[in-house]
Amino acid sequence: MAEVAMNIKQLSAVATRARKQMCRKASLRGLSIVLAIAAVLVAATGCGGSGSLPSGSRDTTTLRIAVSSSTPMNPAKSTYAVYWGAMGTNPAYAALFHVTTDGEIKPQLATEWGYVNTAERKNEVFEFTLRDDAEFSDGTPVNAQAVVGWLEYFVQAKGLYANVLGSEPKFTATGPHTVRIELSAPNPRLPEILSDQGSAIGLIGSPAAVADPELMESGTYGAGPYKLLPSETVNNDHYTYVPNTSYWDQDAIHFEKINVKVIANASTRLQAQQSGEYDVTIGDPSTASQAAGLQVASAPQGVFYLSFDTKHDVGAPALRDVRVRQAMNYAIDREGIAKALFGETADPAYGYVTQDLDTASHNFRYEYDPAKAKQLLAEAGYADGLTLNGIDTGTFLGQFGTPLVSAVAENLKAVGIKLDSQSSPNQADYAKKVFEYKAAVVQTLGVISTTPPIYTQNLAPDGTTNFFGEDKEITRLYEAGVSSDDPDAAWGEMWQRYTNQAYTIPLVTYPALYYVSKGISGVDVSAAAPSSLPTAWYPADKQQ
Repeated sequence: MAEVAMNIKQLSAVATRARKQMCRKASLRGLSIVLAIAAVLVAATGCGGSGSLPSGSRDTTTLRIAVSSSTPMNPAKSTYAVYWGAMGTNPAYAALFHVTTDGEIKPQLATEWGYVNTAERKNEVFEFTLRDDAEFSDGTPVNAQAVVGWLEYFVQAKGLYANVLGSEPKFTATGPHTVRIELSAPNPRLPEILSDQGSAIGLIGSPAAVADPELMESGTYGAGPYKLLPSETVNNDHYTYVPNTSYWDQDAIHFEKINVKVIANASTRLQAQQSGEYDVTIGDPSTASQAAGLQVASAPQGVFYLSFDTKHDVGAPALRDVRVRQAMNYAIDREGIAKALFGETADPAYGYVTQDLDTASHNFRYEYDPAKAKQLLAEAGYADGLTLNGIDTGTFLGQFGTPLVSAVAENLKAVGIKLDSQSSPNQADYAKKVFEYKAAVVQTLGVISTTPPIYTQNLAPDGTTNFFGEDKEITRLYEAGVSSDDPDAAWGEMWQRYTNQAYTIPLVTYPALYYVSKGISGVDVSAAAPSSLPTAWYPADKQQ
């Protein structure tokens, strides 16, 4: 079937705006908000700063955080790699690598690393050396055997990110503190994937946790600067962390206690912070204009989109017709939805744009055209419309969950498509429903990254969040890019095909948004490192 050509408007203007804004601090003064958010990620330096806050003294030995949703305590079961998801894992689990706000890869558990390339294999064999003074919180050493055991467990656990290294990766301890990873296909971005801004696989757990994963349901078993205090923790409500006395750098522990509270309602979170109950909270576009007196740190985090499940038998044969999928893309008023729901905090998204691609030279856009949508539906035999079932992220993501999908449903209704979407109360319920493979339309969040990890996770035939199955042309173009010294041309064609085939409906960009009270420093974000991690935060009066 011939592809329907897209009506293109290049995104170079958006990219230019992103470059200009990315280094600007995001702060609120009165009711004025400046957010450095754009639909295209570019390399950038860190953003952040200080602002005025409610007066009053507080105990600077305790860091108080409020988040919108709880996350699985087991990194291998993580439903989101970073941002609020990091609040439950970052304090207790050190990663192999650290990503700075300017995108530089720094040592964490690993001190040296590199690819072992040959004429036959490029970017397929990766080796790293571990520091020799790291211990897990239970006192056992972080050595090569422990790391290999964790990596193998992570893949076998079949979580959301189990396939982030591709199919059947091989892990080998080549020495007491050296590890080799062998991939089945090239991937030049392993340090990023294994970092604290990556997909949770680099958050190494202890041999005890690997032997009995249920231990991670009520405790932490990482090598980070803190550990969970079970006696002051109630799963899905609040979590308490205390210093890990086994951590190799005790000077990096800035608080005697970290409290993380789950507050689903964005307005309630903001009010609690403004009354002095919390130091850092996860922000939301619905409250951004009300956050007077708080510092706001923000950076592009990802793109929300709707995925069409054509891989499984979900009772929606219409979605296997590319014209129906394209019609649904034409039916969406992205600009109107973004402005109405998110104001200045999110941009419309027209495609899966990545950090490493020059979008000015490629086709990434569907225009809002309800008439075109109706025409395509009629050509496909659905002039009288159709009904589809779906899953969305409910209200634990604020405006980006049910409100966003409801707005999309109204657009679809206008062209004759009824979308019945089931909302999830929390991340665990959402993940469970998604992987039951009973929904035709699944709301998904793609963290904006470079092409290799996104392909492995979302486009590869065995990708965990690939809902369309195998597209041989996409696979061919990806492999052509991997084997090239300049992959942009091949990957540009790959993304153009992905968009033209309409395997998803890109909707809006998603910002990492933090509200920060006076007295806390280090909450810095950028395009390269959109998730600010609690282990980097410290009392403002503490010299760094």
